[in-house]
Amino acid sequence: MTTVQLLLTARGHAVKADGVYGTGTVAKVKAFQKAQHLPTDGIVGPDTWTRLVTTLKPGTKGTAVTALQHQLTANGHTVKTDGVYGP
Repeated sequence: MTTVQLLLTARGHAVKADGVYGTGTVAKVKAFQKAQHLPTDGIVGPDTWTRLVTTLKPGTKGTAVTALQHQLTANGHTVKTDGVYGP
């Protein structure tokens, strides 16, 4: 859930990245879905996920990079979570 929250923030729908899918996150998901002309059901399904994900490249900085780093760490890879797409 933290990855979704970080990606929402990166896409302009700032929400606290606390890993909890509470009412604040649901509201931000719905706002994102509305802005993307998706059904506003508050569920991060395939269509919503596809719109949240962004292409990153070395040198990129920001919350989307933090989301990537968080996801890599959650999947057992050791990376520094600093928001910088470095080596």
